Amino acid sequence: MPNVIEPASLKSQHGYTCANHPNEEAFCLCAKCGNKLCRSCCVPIVGRRYCINCVVQDDNLRAAYDREMLRPRIFQAALEIQSVKAPQKLTDLPDGLRNMLTKTTIFFINARKSPFKLTFPMAMVALAPNSVVSLLYHLDTVVPQTEQYKQLYETLSAMPEYGRVAVALISTALQILLIDLVFFICAKAFTSSNMTYREAGSVMHYCLLPLVFSLFGTVFELPVISFISVILMIMLTTTASRASTQSTFFQSFGMMITFIVISTIFKLL
Repeated sequence: MPNVIEPASLKSQHGYTCANHPNEEAFCLCAKCGNKLCRSCCVPIVGRRYCINCVVQDDNLRAAYDREMLRPRIFQAALEIQSVKAPQKLTDLPDGLRNMLTKTTIFFINARKSPFKLTFPMAMVALAPNSVVSLLYHLDTVVPQTEQYKQLYETLSAMPEYGRVAVALISTALQILLIDLVFFICAKAFTSSNMTYREAGSVMHYCLLPLVFSLFGTVFELPVISFISVILMIMLTTTASRASTQSTFFQSFGMMITFIVISTIFKLL
């Protein structure tokens, strides 16, 4: 904010020159004090022009000026939100995924508008390969080697490969639907969002994409890769939950803690 200068000391001796800059031709009169102003000294507020001294000294004018300056930024933000559209068909996915990485928060404001029939297969592509590889080549690590799970282990071991692939795909689909349900319940419990189950699922499916890296953790027997992929998924879900439900930080935090606890309980069961 420039220094406030007393208007009395600025009045020009010439009739048609700026009160602040005697060498500049006057362009307008201040709507409040009547001082002559050049173009650079005019402060437009709601269709009228004022000098900076009047704006600084008048609380109402200063508030109106702040709103005037904020309006273009709000308009620009609204345009940006409209420009980052949720993918509606398969050919939209490359642009959508790029926006998810570069404009994450804005992307998830609209992510709920993606059709469930598009995002669900995408989530399957992210999770199913790891499940298939685990059941085909790492069955010992998937099924606990205890008396309680002996029957299940023997059943899966006796299955042909296509049978295990089918089991992996079915279990992955059920897992995704269950995660969608948990996310939907958390959104309803902690926020006032009117999000439907399908919309919650569409948002959650994008968040599951980092789990595709779990496949490399399984193939190369590096659990740390799987752990990192889960952390990335949680980070993405945190941003998505806040953006898609327009919730506060504390609402989003409570929602995510509950989501993690419920998901962990289901995994242990």
